[in-house]
Amino acid sequence: MARSRRARVGKGSDAADLVVRVTHRELGYAGRLRVVRPGQETLERTVTGDHCADVADALAFIAALTLDPEATSEPRDKAPRASTPPAPPPSRAPAPGLSWAFGGGAYLAPWQNAIPEPELGYGVFLRAASSGATLAPSLLVFAERLPGGTVSRLSGSAVFTLLDGGFELCPVRLPRAGTLGIALCAGFSAGALQARGEGVFLARRPTCTWLAVFASARAEWGFAAPFFALAELGAGVPLERQHYSFDSGESVFDTPAVTGFSRIGVGVDFF
Repeated sequence: MARSRRARVGKGSDAADLVVRVTHRELGYAGRLRVVRPGQETLERTVTGDHCADVADALAFIAALTLDPEATSEPRDKAPRASTPPAPPPSRAPAPGLSWAFGGGAYLAPWQNAIPEPELGYGVFLRAASSGATLAPSLLVFAERLPGGTVSRLSGSAVFTLLDGGFELCPVRLPRAGTLGIALCAGFSAGALQARGEGVFLARRPTCTWLAVFASARAEWGFAAPFFALAELGAGVPLERQHYSFDSGESVFDTPAVTGFSRIGVGVDFF
């Protein structure tokens, strides 16, 4: 009303009903204005912004223009007119609380060098991801099988397979909200590294403990809620390194000091 001298509060056959709603979202505020006139088509306008006051101010200007084409963009008088009741003080939107989404899925491991001649690995995971927090942390628990190809030497051949599982904690997500983000993670894995000799006399199947710590960056994309996709690239440090060789002394494989891995998968949030 401060933008238009023609605007009045009242009732009548030509009166217009103005319905205004401003809501808080994860990123900023969203406002909707609906103008209802008898016998005319309902007019709706939406405005988004970083601050509630900016959204309300823009809606007030749009409302004034619908009633008076000569309305001003800036209020003529900040104080309410004597003929109109004072508007109630605006209430501050409550800050969003911390909420969690729980889901799971499967992934492929197209690259890793923890074993020789690696082939396409695969695994499953469960994930708990937060929203509404400053850093938006998440936790992922996984189990996987990483097969290897045949390693041939003069003394014979060997095949390696890594079966492991573990967890990764991601304390930071950038940005903390939105359908696309990158989580920075650190984790631990434990399992068994199996080797199988082939083409040798008295072939053995030694199994060694696998323990490793790792760090990774995981890209997440919520392409169609509740479904999401992820892609991860990381590097780890084995806590126990193994040396494999034939009885002839010919070396087969040494666990590298630093390992690398990649994962690509899809999942769904259960609730």
